[in-house]
Amino acid sequence: MNYPYLLFDADNTLFNFDRANQEAFHAVCRQFDIPDSDETFALYERCNNEMWAAFDRGECTKEFLVVQRFRNFLSAMGLDRDAEGCNALHLHTLSQCAFMLPYAEEVCHTLARSHKLYLVTNAVASVQRGRLAKSPIVPDITAAFISEEAGAAKPSAAYFDYVFARIDGITRENCLVIGDSISSDIRGANNAGIPCCWYAPKGLPVPEELPIRHTIRNLNEIPSILAAHR
Repeated sequence: MNYPYLLFDADNTLFNFDRANQEAFHAVCRQFDIPDSDETFALYERCNNEMWAAFDRGECTKEFLVVQRFRNFLSAMGLDRDAEGCNALHLHTLSQCAFMLPYAEEVCHTLARSHKLYLVTNAVASVQRGRLAKSPIVPDITAAFISEEAGAAKPSAAYFDYVFARIDGITRENCLVIGDSISSDIRGANNAGIPCCWYAPKGLPVPEELPIRHTIRNLNEIPSILAAHR
């Protein structure tokens, strides 16, 4: 099957979100006089990941989670700080950090010559659009579909219905979802009946219960997969 339409996740698929997230956390600690250490960052990450997991399960809105993660973190630290202010600075810093993962820039430049590339992301819209605008792949991306603008989020099929309604010529058979997250990207593709490629740089075992057509450890494997399916 040919895949002329490629639906890329953004964070930790093309963009190095982990590095950007650390930069943003350091900025918050400096501004709000919060101890900055590996231990405090690990605590923040636990609070952050718990809230994003709740969002993936449909238990809260994105607007709620981005502030609540800081409320939970500050409470666990025993600190009286402005959670909304922490979040605002965190999001602004993230929007300025267009760090790319290995091979992302080269692969996007190459694939854009023969394919239509799109971003499909649950990230905060202001962050994602700011980061994309500063990135070297902005000429390669035809459009970015962001969940808060769509009114639905991965892994729901409704999110992909929104995407499909806005791309001429796309079908469930001629596109490929490429992403690192089992819970949002791969389950989302499965829910929508779309072929998927799991980007698993750590070489984790493939979940047996999920249909995954392709698995890669490096983004530079994508062109050969596409060439084999022409």
